[in-house]
Amino acid sequence: MPTKSSANPNFSISLIIVAAVAAALFTLAAGGLLYQSTNRLISSAHWVEHTQDVITSLQSSTQFVERIESSSRLFLSTKDEDQFNAARAGVLRLEVTAAHFKGQIADNPSQFENAVQLEQCAASLTKALDNLTSSKILPRDQIFRCRQTINLASEQEKKLLSERTEASRAEASLSLTTDLAFAGISLVSLCLLFAFSASRRLPTPHHHP
Repeated sequence: MPTKSSANPNFSISLIIVAAVAAALFTLAAGGLLYQSTNRLISSAHWVEHTQDVITSLQSSTQFVERIESSSRLFLSTKDEDQFNAARAGVLRLEVTAAHFKGQIADNPSQFENAVQLEQCAASLTKALDNLTSSKILPRDQIFRCRQTINLASEQEKKLLSERTEASRAEASLSLTTDLAFAGISLVSLCLLFAFSASRRLPTPHHHP
């Protein structure tokens, strides 16, 4: 006597539908998890790029300070107005970069004091250059404070970049592992579904007495 599962085609169809729905739900869940993983990976890469931009701003600040010092020295030794104007242009660029840096580190409160110090030293350099023609004194103290502040801020950002880069690599590795795992499980699920469906369509052999 044939069993109910082999004799009743509706029972087989119901099993196939249940398996298909389960596979679809699993695929949706996997897609949601992969979407979240991708978003985390993108966010992690964004913060790495942002930190690199901050370091670039600090490197520009260092170049401006070097230009201010060299141009000021040349002006004091040669009285060349072009060198004086170059020094003033360097201070203006330093002030702009300091303000930009302050906006960049809004996500990092530990850098706020350095941003304030950089703005203050840029302002003090402006005042020193205003008096350079009369004082004939190179603003060594102001330049030293600017360098010290930039170096301290750069060290903190490089440490943060290392941490964020490591976190980004870990997130990328986790995302790849998750992708491969869900792809493998989805493939196995589909293979089992098709195998089950095919087995239910096989004709049942009849035995004659």
